[in-house]
Amino acid sequence: MLDFTGNIGVLATMIEKEPGSIVGPFAMILGFVINLIYNAINFIASSPANILGVSIIILTVFVRFFMIPTGIKSQKSAIAMRKLAPEIKAIKERYGGTKDPELLRKQNAEIQALYSKNNVNMFGSCLPLLLTLPVFYGLNVVFRNSYMYIDQMNVMYEEISMAVMRIPNYQNIIRPIALGHIPDKMLAEFKTYYISDLQRLVGKLAPYEWDLFTLRSFIDIGIGDFRGEIEALLSQKDGLDAITQNGLGELLRSVDGFLDSKAVFDGLLNQFIYNIENNKNNKETVGRLIAQIGLMKPQMELIIQQAGGLKEHLPELGARLAAFTSDRDKLAVLLQQKAKCENFLTLNLSEPSGWGFPGVIIPVLTAATTFLSTFLTGRANKTADAQAKSQQRMMLIMMPLLFGWITVGMSAAVGIYWITSSVFATVQQVFINRYYRKKDNISQNDSKIVKVVQ
Repeated sequence: MLDFTGNIGVLATMIEKEPGSIVGPFAMILGFVINLIYNAINFIASSPANILGVSIIILTVFVRFFMIPTGIKSQKSAIAMRKLAPEIKAIKERYGGTKDPELLRKQNAEIQALYSKNNVNMFGSCLPLLLTLPVFYGLNVVFRNSYMYIDQMNVMYEEISMAVMRIPNYQNIIRPIALGHIPDKMLAEFKTYYISDLQRLVGKLAPYEWDLFTLRSFIDIGIGDFRGEIEALLSQKDGLDAITQNGLGELLRSVDGFLDSKAVFDGLLNQFIYNIENNKNNKETVGRLIAQIGLMKPQMELIIQQAGGLKEHLPELGARLAAFTSDRDKLAVLLQQKAKCENFLTLNLSEPSGWGFPGVIIPVLTAATTFLSTFLTGRANKTADAQAKSQQRMMLIMMPLLFGWITVGMSAAVGIYWITSSVFATVQQVFINRYYRKKDNISQNDSKIVKVVQ
């Protein structure tokens, strides 16, 4: 089931199944390391803000340091292949661009023999990318389900789930909201009375969906049921001072206004649920629903404020509203703490970057840093071979676009990882290029000296 969240036009974040046997082990290892880093920073830091983002950067630097020997080996392999390029070209020219399968087999065998003779691995330059990809996808699993891997997040998600469960009739209230995040195959097994299932849902709900949950909790109090009691009090007049009468009149008008808004809200909510159940585009309905929630929230607050001053005349309504505000405020505090932990420089790291601002900054920076890293690598591996040049130009264009596009649909945390990794790779490539340029100059000078001596 697909649903559009918020007003930013990105697909709803769905509850995922368990990671497979390939990505799963990487996610477990990365989650273990991230948890250690997070706990260490949390012990030192005075606030949980930005800890998750800093943990990703530290993890990325650690991974890249671990991969430095592989990067150097890859560079050596690329240089060795560049030096062999004239001999490979000669072999290909000898076979004259043949299409004959047997001759092509002999040509490839000669080239492979040349690689073996010079201890060159033709796939050596691809190793860093191949090693990076499992980390890339493993991190996406970790941060889409951070509570499963990070102790502090697990505790927080559990507290939020318990706060939700304390709200009367919470299952009927949250079930329609949850529908847009549960894949069809998981609907039967998803139970809102399990804390573990609620934890899976907590990280997927957009801010407007929490507002929707709060508003529906308020509606469930049954404000309309007290309208008759308010009218009866107003009709008595005896024993009521002017301030109380005025307060009851204002409360009655607020309740009537809220009930009128509720009629519109109910229609939009029914359309919202219908669209989800029938796999229809929900973007327009969500936009209207958000606007209606924005209208009703001040109405709700006004009723709470007005009824608070009339508790002695409306004790049952006062008691229900007091219980509601207590539960709502506790949940709001926990959600604020969650946002503080998951946000990094205003970005929610557990959510997809998407095309909206500021999330779109992540794909843009991913593409830019990938371009720079690929460009510097290409400069170090210049070749006279026309086909190789064409491939390098294609890589220079395709790689940034590919990874930029991938990070749009992945958690922003993955984008932070890739940007940090690309910056590290760029700095590393600058030093490697300088080293080998200096080494080549020394070799050329030695060759000139030998010629002069001869």
